[in-house]
Amino acid sequence: MDQINFLNLTLPFRLVELFSSGIYIDYIVRGNYIVKLFQMNNYYVKSYYHIKKNKLVRIVVIDDPRDLKSFFKTI
Repeated sequence: MDQINFLNLTLPFRLVELFSSGIYIDYIVRGNYIVKLFQMNNYYVKSYYHIKKNKLVRIVVIDDPRDLKSFFKTI
């Protein structure tokens, strides 16, 4: 599925597509959110899970490759 079709899906359908076709890469904790990074065909997707509300609140496509830097771990 390409980016345009993915972005046209509702949140529940994005989640289904993400878990059926995406490759989980890593996660970071940012404030009250667990942000998970996935790779789709030729783009990356972040999911935002609100820790206190115990709820997935957003799934977005990464437009800027610099957004990936926050997932890089220092060794």
